[in-house]
Amino acid sequence: MVETTGEEIKDYYKELEQVEKKASERIIGLEREAFLKEYAPPTDTTLKYPKDYDPTFVEELKLIAGGERIDFCYQCGTCVGSCPAAAVTSFNPRTIRRMAQLGLREVISRKDLWYCTTCYTCYDRCPRDSKLTEIIAAIRNISTREIGIGIAHKEVARLVATTGMSITVTEKIASLREDLGIKKDFPAKMKVNEAAKELRLMWEQTDFMKIIEGD
Repeated sequence: MVETTGEEIKDYYKELEQVEKKASERIIGLEREAFLKEYAPPTDTTLKYPKDYDPTFVEELKLIAGGERIDFCYQCGTCVGSCPAAAVTSFNPRTIRRMAQLGLREVISRKDLWYCTTCYTCYDRCPRDSKLTEIIAAIRNISTREIGIGIAHKEVARLVATTGMSITVTEKIASLREDLGIKKDFPAKMKVNEAAKELRLMWEQTDFMKIIEGD
C-alpha cells in the first residue's frame, strides 16, 4: 500500500481546484457567448417589421368605434391576469391586443378572438383606461367583415334577431312558470319583440343580417 503524504494531498486538491476553475470559466464563457449572440443589440439598427406587418391595420382600427385607444397599452398584463376566459381557455387578451398594436392583421383569423365574453373586467382594471373590451369588439368587426362571425356568436345573433333575447324561454321553463302560478310568457315579451324589430331594421341596413343568415 502506497502511503500519501500531506503535501501530496494538498497538491492533488490544488490541481483539482485549478481544473474545476478552468472548467467553470469555460462554461461561463460559453453561456456568455450564447447570451450575447441572442440578446446583444444588433449592429444594424434599422427598424424591422414582422413580415406580416400591415401599416394600415392600426389606422383602420382607430376609425372603428372602440378602437381609438389601441396605442394606450404598455403591456402590464393586468388584463390577462384578470380575465376569467383566459383562466380556462387559450384566450389571451394581452396577445390579441399586442398583435393588433403591431399591425398583424392575422389576429382577425384567430379562433380565440371569439372567446372573450365581454365581461368588462379588463376594461375596469386597466391602469391606462385603454378600453380593451371595445378594442376586441373593433377587431371582431373587421374579422366579421373579412372572414365571418364565430359560430356561437352567429347563433346568438340569430336568436336576438328573432326573439329580442339572447336566451329564450324554453318549454321546460314555461312549464315551470305555469306550475308556479305565473304566466307562461313573461310580461315584457311584447316590448322585447318590438325592440327586436328595430334591431333587425338596423342590421338589415348594415348588411349584418346577411352575415348571420349565411351558413
